[in-house]
Amino acid sequence: MVDEGVAPDCSVYTSLINGHAISGQWKGAVMMFKEMIGKGIKPHVITYNSLIRALCKHRKCSEARKVFDYLIKSGEKTDVTTYGILLHGYALHGSLADVQNILEMMLRNGIEPDEYVFGSLLFAYAVHGNADEAMLVLTDMREHVFSLNVVHYGTIINVLCKTGRMEDAMSQFNQMIHEGVRPNCVAYTLLVQGFCICGNWKKAKELIFDMIHRGVHPEAKRFTLVILNLCREGRLEEFQKLFDLFISVGEKPNIVMYGALIDGYCLSRKVEKATALFDAFVSRGFKPNSVIYGSLINGYCKSGRIDDALTLFREMLSKEIKPTVITYGIILDGLFKAGRTNAALEQYHKTIESGLKFNLIICNTILGGLCKNNFAGQALIIFQELLSMNFHLEILTYYIMIDGLLCAGKRKEAKDVFAAISTNGLEPDASIYRLMITTLIEDGLLEEADELFLSMENNGHAADSRMLNDIVRILLEKGEVLKAGTYLLKIDEKNLSLYSSTTQALISLFSDGKHEEQKKLLPEKYHYFSED
Repeated sequence: MVDEGVAPDCSVYTSLINGHAISGQWKGAVMMFKEMIGKGIKPHVITYNSLIRALCKHRKCSEARKVFDYLIKSGEKTDVTTYGILLHGYALHGSLADVQNILEMMLRNGIEPDEYVFGSLLFAYAVHGNADEAMLVLTDMREHVFSLNVVHYGTIINVLCKTGRMEDAMSQFNQMIHEGVRPNCVAYTLLVQGFCICGNWKKAKELIFDMIHRGVHPEAKRFTLVILNLCREGRLEEFQKLFDLFISVGEKPNIVMYGALIDGYCLSRKVEKATALFDAFVSRGFKPNSVIYGSLINGYCKSGRIDDALTLFREMLSKEIKPTVITYGIILDGLFKAGRTNAALEQYHKTIESGLKFNLIICNTILGGLCKNNFAGQALIIFQELLSMNFHLEILTYYIMIDGLLCAGKRKEAKDVFAAISTNGLEPDASIYRLMITTLIEDGLLEEADELFLSMENNGHAADSRMLNDIVRILLEKGEVLKAGTYLLKIDEKNLSLYSSTTQALISLFSDGKHEEQKKLLPEKYHYFSED
């Protein structure tokens, strides 16, 4: 068209902008708009609406507002549609202040809200949990004689349920029926979930039967969401009742429902119930996936039933169901906690051979498990392998290694790991400084400990209560009273309290009456520990 010398007009550009907007290409819509302006073609309000809608849809509300402001300045007559699009965009993406700002501007300009605007306002207040404002919007809609639909009622019922106002929610539900609006599965499931969370199972059950009586099909996907929310709330009893009722009315639970309930029982240490549900799941013809296997394996490990976990893990592998990295981590952690370190190492090597890429959580599990089971030397080898592979480690990994090596008496190796922290672009945190400083004091290297403490403070890490109490206690136990007094002053400066172990160390030092001269080296407020 352009090649043949036909110049695009406002209608052509508007069609192109709208086309880009509909296909999700907001950048293309902006580009066409800029080109249009650059050629001196004045956009129509429909052009602006298409562009603003595209930007709002892609969370570009601030850019949409700039286009809106440009429209106002251009003198083009705006209507309720333009305001409604921008207001809806702000409502959808959670900016209540901007919603109210646009509404006020709209009213100042003498533009009456339409049904679309009211619906957006209702949604905005509901999303922010402002049930009272949402109720006022609903009242305004009735006064304007707008037709309320099931979506409007579902929105208000949702916010009332979430704020625990179940009586009001039921009132709105009954009003909806009274006005001839047929409730859908969403409205029912919101109420069922609300009553379950409030512990009113009787009412929840009543609503489910009412739902079936009215011919509303209890959709599995909707009830799955309810069940997942009950699981997050820890409402396992209501969860199970709803699950059983769902089956009793002839519906088929899906794999997500089973998985959520199995996981819920495992997290609550009710592994026998989880196992029974797993068996029922299989008997109904479902095939367990890696998530369901992982949940049950986790339950067995948490309950100390590592052999059952391993049996299920092997069954999973035999069925060629690939475990997730999380499941491998659960098995490794279970083996370490059971003290079966060699088996854990064997599994570790098998996992590497399988080609699975470990994440940092798994690495920390392996290193921590080895250290706690007196295999610090083996942990150091794996740690060094990770460094050689340029594996991105975090400061927690270094803490695990330094703590493990110090507990194993490997002072030099711990110092080498500490030195590697800065070499690898990280900085020690207060916990690592505490380990190193207290170790230096235990080894009698007091000057070196003081230097490291000063270095820590210069690097912006303040000593916490645990560190100062540990330092004072160890110094007192070694008879370094003058040095202990220096750190006691730091405790006083920070208005921190003494730990019972620190107090006991003070009492023990002076209880034999042999340290009267040393007592004077402490701040005066600590002299009373020797008076008994």
